[in-house]
Amino acid sequence: MPEQKNNVEYFSAAQPGIKEEAFSVDVTTVLATINQKVSMAATESLDAVMNYIFDATREFFPCDRMSLAFLQEDSSLIQAYWTHTLYDDVKLQKGYAEDLSSTSLKYILESGQNRIIHDLEQYLKDHPYSLSSRLLVEEGVRSSLTCPLKIGDKIVGVFFRSSRKTHAYKPLQIQIHLAIADRLSLAVERAYRFEQMTKAIQEYREMLGFVSHELKSPMSSIVMDCDVLLNNYLGQLNQEQNRKIDRIQLKAKHLLGLVRDYLDLARMESGELKVNINSDVDFVKDVVDPCLEIARHSVERRVMEIKIDKPDYPIIVDCDPALFRTVLLNLLSNAIKYGYPVGEITIKMCLEDAKFVLSVKNDGFGFPPEQQMNLFKKFSRLRIPELFKQEGTGLGLYTVWRIVRLHQGMITAESKYKLWAEFIIEIPQ
Repeated sequence: MPEQKNNVEYFSAAQPGIKEEAFSVDVTTVLATINQKVSMAATESLDAVMNYIFDATREFFPCDRMSLAFLQEDSSLIQAYWTHTLYDDVKLQKGYAEDLSSTSLKYILESGQNRIIHDLEQYLKDHPYSLSSRLLVEEGVRSSLTCPLKIGDKIVGVFFRSSRKTHAYKPLQIQIHLAIADRLSLAVERAYRFEQMTKAIQEYREMLGFVSHELKSPMSSIVMDCDVLLNNYLGQLNQEQNRKIDRIQLKAKHLLGLVRDYLDLARMESGELKVNINSDVDFVKDVVDPCLEIARHSVERRVMEIKIDKPDYPIIVDCDPALFRTVLLNLLSNAIKYGYPVGEITIKMCLEDAKFVLSVKNDGFGFPPEQQMNLFKKFSRLRIPELFKQEGTGLGLYTVWRIVRLHQGMITAESKYKLWAEFIIEIPQ
């Protein structure tokens, strides 16, 4: 039997004397259609199924508002996932979350029972600290029907139906509501899993960006402090001290490069990486020269030579200079890392046929033809025995590819294995 608490009734999952066989033909037809829609996983989203339910069942019982909410944070929070109303002034919207300890939904989720509130205004007077009830009353909601949502035996959320009239729902109607909730389980499971996956991805992106950002400043400081010591600003160092500090700086620069790669990845995956095209970029002055200065120490360490191949006229390009510095630094870093010591790196640029062409070529191992398809994949590393000891994230060329695509351009790679490798970028002008 239902449990009465003032103007609230709690029902067990099945009420005596109320079977699905007692439903009208119209109700049975709607339930069958819901079954069909839920089974069509490839074409019917949970949103489409819920919109159908809202429209198709209003003739059976009053409904001005319908919503779904899922459990979050180890079942300590309940968060609104989907809402549809017949009115515009919606206070409790998708994304709203509330601690279960402050709401009577906790009883529903723990007991597995279903609830009818006949008079929400009176309920709010009895439970003045219920923020969700207050928001619903402000929307004009006066009665509600609530049941748990299950995936197998696990309760993962709640299914709400609300009316702007008091005493809108009866036991037969809660049975129809329960029958609908039961049929929703497959669609709910898909949406719930997707919600959990989306949340995990978002948390990963936030963590990636936060950790990378927090590491960047101390790593930069270590590199600068090493410069101060190596240039004898704090006194003359002996040969062994210079060697040790030089190794510290080399490792710090490596870590700083990794941090920059992950910061770029965090920006790309969060959608924060935007292109800001400047129509009068002096490519040599604004892009090439700053990159050469940054790479100078690494080039000198490997006794390599960088050549610039360009026409006599100024190279004025339509591009985002900050992003293209990232592009060129990544290509130069790869050329230095994978190039032969005492080898040559050539940066070539020109304007032709309404496009800007930039290439970076180095003497080095390059790559075999069968591995070319993996060059621009995220976290991809070339499987070449001679390069196994080289450290890296596998993000540099992926970042380059993303930035080039943001410029509506294309990047290709050519190589003569164990002799040279060249990366060619074309950007429309």
